[in-house]
Amino acid sequence: MYGDAWDTEFHIFGVIWSDTDHLPLSHVRKYYSSEALRRADDELEEIIRSYSEYVRAACEEIIARHEVS
Repeated sequence: MYGDAWDTEFHIFGVIWSDTDHLPLSHVRKYYSSEALRRADDELEEIIRSYSEYVRAACEEIIARHEVS
């Protein structure tokens, strides 16, 4: 179904999506308590911190592979 995308530099984006799909999006945040939003925001900050190097490396690989010379 996904082909080789799960074995490439694109895989990290699927992992991040899976790890963040439970966090409230902007249009529903108004229905959350301030405590729930604080926890969600803290979790998102940690996810960003933990994956930032992987995302940068994946983006560099994508650019290198698909760069038009």
